[in-house]
Amino acid sequence: MTLLEKEVQFDLVTVQLNNKPEWYKRLYRSVHPDPRARAKVPILEVGKPNQPGYIKLVESEVVARFVARHWRSQGTALLPEDAVREARMNLFVQQFMDGMSASLFTFPAAKSGAAVSKHFETIVNALQAVQRAFQLHGEQTTSGPYFFGEQYSLAETLTAPFVVRMIPIFKHHRGVDVLCLCEALGASELKRWMQAVCERPSTVQSLPAENSLLALAPYMQPFFEYHIPQAEQQATITAAMNLHAAAQAEEAAFKETLAEGTKMAGYEAGTLRKATSRL
Repeated sequence: MTLLEKEVQFDLVTVQLNNKPEWYKRLYRSVHPDPRARAKVPILEVGKPNQPGYIKLVESEVVARFVARHWRSQGTALLPEDAVREARMNLFVQQFMDGMSASLFTFPAAKSGAAVSKHFETIVNALQAVQRAFQLHGEQTTSGPYFFGEQYSLAETLTAPFVVRMIPIFKHHRGVDVLCLCEALGASELKRWMQAVCERPSTVQSLPAENSLLALAPYMQPFFEYHIPQAEQQATITAAMNLHAAAQAEEAAFKETLAEGTKMAGYEAGTLRKATSRL
């Protein structure tokens, strides 16, 4: 997605993840610091071996950030010029990845109804946190659905691969409609953002066929078939929203107490300074 957004010409080599060729494994080991690491995609090669400027990189985020900075002057401006805005973007990405990325694998891989329900609770809480990160640090506008409003950025390219997969996978295998879930949680900004991410041309062009997308990895076998009942989903959503409201009320009360304490401390300090000046 990042290469497409930066309008970089590239050759794409497709690798079967369940049957990676030896040349690919060797190439991966030549870059990754841990020789025991399992070969993953992508690997980015820029230039040709033994020529000046040749570079090999692994890990999706490393590759995306390199591409965004190396070809900064062309294509979509994926990195904000302002360091504060970039830090906010990074915080949003971290919150999304910490809360949601693992669920793409653990939720479908759960082996009991209780485990599926537990993972669903984690997903609900994670979506609330991502929505809060969006509200605190994002700049979505009426005309721009992305993290920076109309500016598409690394906030999207780094998270889009997870968004476009979890929506169909969760619905097909666990009966959870992520977009409806966002709506039920009051996360309208997040829902709009997810829809925009999925509709982005670079996302559509990068997405595999649906049958491939929904295929279950070998480590998920034997697969535990289970769709969470709607009544249970609603109960979990209600409980999470009540906890979220209570947490916000507690945070507001703490801020009020802190402000009052600061006011008192400032008054006492002023009194002390006045008293000292009279001595």
